[in-house]
Amino acid sequence: MLAALAWLGGMLFTLVVLAPIFHGTFPAREEIQLAYAAGRRYHFVAARAMEIVVLTGFAGLLMRLWGGDGGFSQRGWVLLGLKGIGFLLMAILQTWQRIRMHRELTPLLIAGGGGVLGEQQWRAIQSRMGRVTLLTLGLGMAMVFLGLLLRGS
Repeated sequence: MLAALAWLGGMLFTLVVLAPIFHGTFPAREEIQLAYAAGRRYHFVAARAMEIVVLTGFAGLLMRLWGGDGGFSQRGWVLLGLKGIGFLLMAILQTWQRIRMHRELTPLLIAGGGGVLGEQQWRAIQSRMGRVTLLTLGLGMAMVFLGLLLRGS
């Protein structure tokens, strides 16, 4: 649960705290540097959280199957399948975002992020990454809900 909270909480923090700061509060150059540093740190934490979620998920599945609880009902297997698909989608989105952010922000960092072109590129990147983070967070909340439903199956 703590790993899932760290993963989802990081996305929520990004959307609620960091994103508003990146709307002209600082010069684009400083915003890019801050976003790059925060993104690198968050993606490290998110990757470890994803690993923990996968390991504990498999452990919980094995305990449920071999622990004498009788496994899952048919509804439980459907919920588990949906949860697995949702997790894969979240992992794909998170990985795509990490790669894309690195590819797009690195040239802006090298160039100093200044000028109108740098500002426009930064705003486009910021908008796209915000939408992807919001989508990933929505999927994560759905996975938490599915997990709660799964406990009763």
